[in-house]
Amino acid sequence: MTTSSIRHYLGLEHPSGVGSASAWIVAGLVLAAGLAGCGGAPSDSGSSSSSNGLGGTAANTLQKRFDYPNVIDATFGNNGTVSVSTGYSEKVTVNGFQTHDFIVDRLGRIVVVGFRSSGDREAWIYRMLPDGTPDTSCGTGGWSSFTTGGPATPRKIVQLPDGRYVVGGYVGLSGIAAIAENCSLDRSFGTNGFAPIPSVPVFEIAGAVNALAVDSSGRVLATVENTLSGRLVVARFLSTGNVDSSFGTAGVASLKPTDGTNEVIGTDIAIRPDGRILIAAQMIYSAQVGYWAGFAQLLPTGALDVSFGEAGFVSVKPIPNFIASPKSMVLLPDGSAIQGGLTQPGVLVGTGMLVDAYWLKVDASGRPDARFGNSGLLIWNAGPQGFDGQNNVGAMAAVGANGDQFASCQYWMNRTAPTSQATLASQQSIVQWRSSATGALQTEYANGGTGWLPRDNDPKSELWNRCIGLKVGKDAKLLALLELGSVERALTPMFAVARIK
Repeated sequence: MTTSSIRHYLGLEHPSGVGSASAWIVAGLVLAAGLAGCGGAPSDSGSSSSSNGLGGTAANTLQKRFDYPNVIDATFGNNGTVSVSTGYSEKVTVNGFQTHDFIVDRLGRIVVVGFRSSGDREAWIYRMLPDGTPDTSCGTGGWSSFTTGGPATPRKIVQLPDGRYVVGGYVGLSGIAAIAENCSLDRSFGTNGFAPIPSVPVFEIAGAVNALAVDSSGRVLATVENTLSGRLVVARFLSTGNVDSSFGTAGVASLKPTDGTNEVIGTDIAIRPDGRILIAAQMIYSAQVGYWAGFAQLLPTGALDVSFGEAGFVSVKPIPNFIASPKSMVLLPDGSAIQGGLTQPGVLVGTGMLVDAYWLKVDASGRPDARFGNSGLLIWNAGPQGFDGQNNVGAMAAVGANGDQFASCQYWMNRTAPTSQATLASQQSIVQWRSSATGALQTEYANGGTGWLPRDNDPKSELWNRCIGLKVGKDAKLLALLELGSVERALTPMFAVARIK
């Protein structure tokens, strides 16, 4: 099925004229269809299940801040969570410390990556043992950091087969760096530990590395958040940090569909068993068309896999909205893939942006799976009612022996407050279990398939948490990475890992 036929099937043929992608948010797209399904009563739009987040129908009472059951495994860490401060003796502001990603490594250790600022701006990793205690074999007390001679904002982390870690983001330049298994910078990698995305003028790299993957040969695939040319740029590196010149053109594949897309932004990468490269992507069109959810697929050589979708690309509008922003992806054993992220109508209303969570499933050939949600698309708008509802899938993980279920970690902006305090925005994180086949909530889990991830396992806490990662541990239990902060100001601890029962 081609991209144009997908759009025809969904009733979405778009105009041929393409305007500036960057200007469309202010274009005033106040359309009734765009507002439908956003920030209203709880629902599973397009789901094959009639259940909402509370396990009933959309007629149920709207859920409030703590209506979902706590699903944290109290046998882990301190009653279910391990909360971590900055590793500095002095306090830092919220902008001076950020947590971005984590992995469970080959020994079951939990490795978190981010950056912090004091006298120097440093990239850092922090490693815990599987039980959540600091791994003292990593740096000092589990902490290790390094400066880059430039911006230090690592956004993603993966592990090579030999045990080394690779982080990607801005590491001096837009590129990657290697960390030895003892958590020190591996200066034998690339140039003194760093390898930038190759600088080819036509690509006009304008953003940081925001997705990484490692193939079966230990080669690292990386894509960047944006380019001035609007093309999807994917680079491949050898395990030495050298660019793999056999990939694409001099190690870089530069790709763009021919359907009027202004820009393609890769957000996640998965490697198929045969070496083909699947990328979850945001497809940016004109002000009238919006930002759509999509995929691209490459052959191991870096060429587009023309057997996938329409000549290597798939693009689907998040009906009835205009914006889709993929955040995470799971590749299932049968070759199908599900991406998740946020979707919104594209207009500001009142004091908040209407945002829903969405999932899009395509089969191994790139066709939207008609059994999943509504012809491949599922939108969930079960956040608080009104214009302050903001749902956002932060991360996903496949669960079950055959990948027959997937879990997603979401957070929303919930404007609630304790007694006698001003109403303030507070981010609340939840986890859901859904069928990989249909997208239906798995009602045997938690309360109708949805559970709550409180900060520090405290049901009375007004301190916000934001789920930014979800992984399966060596014991097959889910681990969630939570960025922490208060409603009013940043306090330590700054992040936590929670294990989900």
